[in-house]
Amino acid sequence: MDYKISYKKQVEIDIICKSLIGKEMEIVKSSNPNQVGIKGVLVYESANLLFLNDGLKIKKILKNSVTVRFLFLQDKMVELDCRLLMGTLVYRIKKLK
Repeated sequence: MDYKISYKKQVEIDIICKSLIGKEMEIVKSSNPNQVGIKGVLVYESANLLFLNDGLKIKKILKNSVTVRFLFLQDKMVELDCRLLMGTLVYRIKKLK
């Protein structure tokens, strides 16, 4: 039996299975209104936190409370609910199998 998934779902799986370190990100939604609009480069990712370098300092952002926007591939701006990124990269890949 062949399973077909939508393009949107395929992009979501691709994002979840790849390291996003080095990507320029902007927080577009957050449970903390002070975080909305923060832009920076993702320098490290733990199971529950994103570490964004905004040029002045590194900010720790809880994954379960934000939605980020970043450039995926060369021309696709993507908004991603970071709850999909909970856990380490290895854990996320194992969970998909």
